[in-house]
Amino acid sequence: MNLRYKEILGNFQGKRILIIGDVMLDEYLIGEVERISPEAPVPVVELKDHVWRIGGAGNVANNVLSLGGIPFLLGIIGDDREGEIFYSLLVEKGLDTSGLIKTERPTITKTRVIAHSQQLVRIDKEIRDPVDKETEDEMVKRAERLMENVDAVLFEDYDKGTITPGIIERVKELAKKKGILITVDPKIRNFFNYTSVSLFKPNEKEIQLAFGRKAETEEEIMELGRQLRERIKSPVLLTRGKHGMVLFDNDGEYVIPSHAREVYDVTGAGDTVIATVTLAMVAGASLREASYLSSIAAGIEVGKFGAATVTPEEIEEELNGEGG
Repeated sequence: MNLRYKEILGNFQGKRILIIGDVMLDEYLIGEVERISPEAPVPVVELKDHVWRIGGAGNVANNVLSLGGIPFLLGIIGDDREGEIFYSLLVEKGLDTSGLIKTERPTITKTRVIAHSQQLVRIDKEIRDPVDKETEDEMVKRAERLMENVDAVLFEDYDKGTITPGIIERVKELAKKKGILITVDPKIRNFFNYTSVSLFKPNEKEIQLAFGRKAETEEEIMELGRQLRERIKSPVLLTRGKHGMVLFDNDGEYVIPSHAREVYDVTGAGDTVIATVTLAMVAGASLREASYLSSIAAGIEVGKFGAATVTPEEIEEELNGEGG
């Protein structure tokens, strides 16, 4: 393995990342299907297992932790059973809970029914309206306190209302005063509010929705990436699934092919990318080195079930296999 990448991976240890975004509870109802219901033409799932996992921005925190970093999660939960479960999962993993704000909104919960390794249905419980001014002010207050000792701020936006334009502007201003880099994993509502950041990571679908037009050819996709970089005045890492990634930076365009050997489940791949690229940047990697490492990590993650995590050792093993 290239000694440069080994050095970068070693520097992941102890890097402190503030993750601001929509935290979610992932619920998995896992069972088997042996018959169709007599009540309606739907399968009857005989429940065998019931699993709770940290989802949304919490999964990014999980990825940062697995990669050797120290995550600080800032988001909202409800005063409900799901909020209690989410809190207990953070405690169980030894994650900091000082950034969790309890509100009257329900804890965002995604319930997936799984049978024979296939998802049959997903049920979402959420309120997507933007948080109120009081919650926004509390978010910024806690962000300022947590930023006293972090290496990067990472916005993990799922369009669930936790992140508002006001939070984006105020946190960006605080981070820039402290010289802290900012990375963004966006969705559509706040897409063009994330200007002048260290790295902006949309996927192919998001960039087309944001510009309101479909890209039919490779060149049209590349042109959207160039236009986005100019509009938000930031480097752009465009993720393209099986087509890999493209980094649009000051030096032009850097195309990175997909490193996935086997795609089992794409859930959480974007979380792994943004966690890896952010840690690599604060570990001293260039944008291109960081993007390449994040592509390796994503290729490992999609070979696992659900929103999984990746370790530096797994990335090293993959790099050794590629002769990277």
